[in-house]
Amino acid sequence: MQVNKIKSSKSLSLEYVTGSINEKSAVIIRSGRTVKNTKKLVLFIIYIFLQCTWGMLQTLAGLLVFLLNITSSHNLYHGAVRTFWSAKSGLSLGLFIFVPANCSREISEKMSVHEYGHTLQSLLLGPLYLLVIGLPSFIWFLLYPINKKKKGIYYYDFIIEKWADAWGKKACALIYRRQL
Repeated sequence: MQVNKIKSSKSLSLEYVTGSINEKSAVIIRSGRTVKNTKKLVLFIIYIFLQCTWGMLQTLAGLLVFLLNITSSHNLYHGAVRTFWSAKSGLSLGLFIFVPANCSREISEKMSVHEYGHTLQSLLLGPLYLLVIGLPSFIWFLLYPINKKKKGIYYYDFIIEKWADAWGKKACALIYRRQL
C-alpha cells in the first residue's frame, strides 16, 4: 500500500491511499473536518433514532404519506426526508417533511425551513406532538383563509407556526454555518 500526499496546510492534509483490497483509491482527510463530519453523523443518527422512537407516532404517519407520494421527488433535508408533493401546502410528520413541488426555489426553501422547525418540535414533544402541535396547526390551516380576510392575520402569527419558523431558521442557520 502506498500513501501519496496531495496537499498540506496547517488545518488540512489530504492523502490518497492506493493498493487497497479492491485496488480502489480512497481519500483520507486529516483535519478538524473529520471531527466535524463525525459530529454531524452522530447528530444525524440521534435525530433519526429519536424520530423513530420518541416521535414514532408522527413518523409512522409521515411514512404513510411518504408512501402515498412515492412517485414524487425526494431528498434529505438536514436529516429529514423531504418530499416535493403536488399539494400547495407544507406538512411535517416526524422524520418526513412535505413541500409543494410547483413553487419557486425560494418559497420551497422557506417552507422547508419552517417544516424542519416542526420536526424539531416533534423531537421535543414526542408522542404529544400530534395533539399539541399537529391538531392546532391543522385547525389553524383550515381557518387561516377566513382569519386572513376578516382580520388581516399573517399565517405565522399563530404561536405554534411562529415557534416552528423560529426553530427552523435557527437550526438551519447553524447547520449552514457548520458546513462552511
